[in-house]
Amino acid sequence: MIAKMNYQQMQSKVEQPAKIDPITAVQDSIDTLSLSLFEALRGLRDAVAPTIDHEDMEYEDFLMAYAKDQPYALELIEASDGNPPKSRDEYLKLRAKNEMKKHAELVPKLAQGVLGASDKLDTLVSELPGMHRTKAEQMDRIQELLDENKVVDEELQEVYKKTEIRRDEIRLALQKVTCRALGIEEEI
Repeated sequence: MIAKMNYQQMQSKVEQPAKIDPITAVQDSIDTLSLSLFEALRGLRDAVAPTIDHEDMEYEDFLMAYAKDQPYALELIEASDGNPPKSRDEYLKLRAKNEMKKHAELVPKLAQGVLGASDKLDTLVSELPGMHRTKAEQMDRIQELLDENKVVDEELQEVYKKTEIRRDEIRLALQKVTCRALGIEEEI
């Protein structure tokens, strides 16, 4: 029964979403935005990076792949309305057209990721406490908090002094009781 309850308690803790403070959420969002930007730039670099062409060999490789019904060749044929290229020049044009189509699909996808991360960051920042205050209002609030901290610090110091006095009184009482119990005369 105890093991079962512990397991159930652990399950409920695992299933609960982690609570994150607003600043950590903003930091995570900035990390996500940075990663989105990095991935977008890398994707664009890869899309426009020049490739080494062995034009004759690539066309012959394509013909072999088409004969074997390999996915790359079939995909290229589908992109050309089902008509296989009849020459190396047609193949190169078809491949360039297919790459342009992929690039046209890639850019909006990358932009959407970056803009989504940016929107989330903007939302999180706008929801931070105090974001709707002017600089003067924020400075006033900081001063209020500093004043409150000073008052609490003074109270803490006072309680600490009282606690030290009480501790010393208890030590003295214990010393007297212990000495009496042991039959020792003490010098106070």
